[in-house]
Order: sequence, then C-alpha cells, then structure tokens
Amino acid sequence: MKLKMSILSYKFAKLVECNVKRSSSVVRTIETLTTEIEEQGWSRCRPYAEIPGPKPIPFLGNTWRFIPFIGDFKIQAVDQVSMRLYKEYGDIVKIESLLGRPDMVFIYDANEIERIFRQEEKMPYRPSMPSLNYYKHVLRKEFFRDNAGVIAV
Repeated sequence: MKLKMSILSYKFAKLVECNVKRSSSVVRTIETLTTEIEEQGWSRCRPYAEIPGPKPIPFLGNTWRFIPFIGDFKIQAVDQVSMRLYKEYGDIVKIESLLGRPDMVFIYDANEIERIFRQEEKMPYRPSMPSLNYYKHVLRKEFFRDNAGVIAV
C-alpha cells in the first residue's frame, strides 16, 4: 500500500511539475508576445506631422475649403465630406490650419477608436465641433431630436 502511495505521489508530483513548467512556459510566451505586440504597435506609429490630409494654402489654411461657393467641402453635407476624406486619405485624416480652430483628426478604424477611448481618463476633454453641432442641432434636428450623440453635444 505504501509503495502504491509513493508511486502515486511520485506520478502526481511529476504531473504537477510538468504543468508548472508548461504554465511558466506559457507565461513566458505570453510575456514575449505582449512585448512583441507593443513593439510592433509603436513601430507602426508615425509623427503627427505625417498624418495625411488636405494641404493648407498660405494665409487661409484649410478654412477656404468650407467657404460656400469657393470651397470644395460643404458643411451641410458633413457625412459626404467625411466619406470623401476617408476615401482620399485613409483611416486617419488630419485637417490642419483652420483659422481660429484647432486641427481636426478623423479616425475611421474602429479598432483604433477603441484603443484611443481605452487610454483616456475618466473625464476626457472633448471640445465641440461647431459645424457638426450645427448639423445635428439645426439642419438635422428632426432626425437627431434629443439624441445628438457623444460628439458636439
């Protein structure tokens, strides 16, 4: 009986040892993968200056694009402007040099949007975008009613 117990104890000890080795190997593999993923994530990052978008002209920047009859962006059709930016410039687009306004960065990749939101503080600062505010609260008020969403409210 003692011999059976010692054989079982030995087998159990070996099984536990094997599982511990395997789990520590898995932990090391996960740590390695995490490091590789983080390094790959940072290697894909580009400087802010390299974000694509329409090029501004001297003095007026990109503001001229939103001026009626002159510009090629119609404020009344912000959805079409957004689709055009996505088609021309890709998943991340920057509109810079807007007179009296900060640059705007549009992100069209849901995974990137999730990563950004997960890295924010509990109460992030999100300034409103007057054109989108006007679109949702004046031009399309009958559509949005009291639910204009998280942007420009």
